Amino acid sequence: MKIRTEEFTASPKQLADILIQNAFRQAWWFVSLFWGFATYSIVRGYYEAAISCTFWALVGLLSIMVYLRLSANSKGNRNLLKKCVVEIDEEYLIDTVEDGAQVKIKLSNLIKVIRVPRYHFFYITINWFVCVPLTVFASKEDIEKVDSILRNKGLL
Repeated sequence: MKIRTEEFTASPKQLADILIQNAFRQAWWFVSLFWGFATYSIVRGYYEAAISCTFWALVGLLSIMVYLRLSANSKGNRNLLKKCVVEIDEEYLIDTVEDGAQVKIKLSNLIKVIRVPRYHFFYITINWFVCVPLTVFASKEDIEKVDSILRNKGLL
């Protein structure tokens, strides 16, 4: 049983949002560390340290967001903005781009799959993933079939 998505593409803004969401999902511990230190500093009465820690945490977060917004519009990410179709069956995830290029990935080679309310993230490596919006599936039944395949493979 092969499930095929409709043709889709991401706008630069959507790509930036996806990259930012992914970065924060992977670096939650870093943000928690800063906030934890700031909270500890407030409790212990070290207000200057808390203010400094909070300031640098915000600067870091804003820097990452600006960098990812700019990189979403860069020439290096142009291929991520092409139209594509994704097919998923019991063995493979196949990503076909509008110019005919195809990436065929065995599901057993995926390191993890994360489903968030609007997307499936299929991770090939820690930093390389295929993002499939749930809205591009033909029906909710197709989404459920994909989820079933992923659960059977131990990926979801």
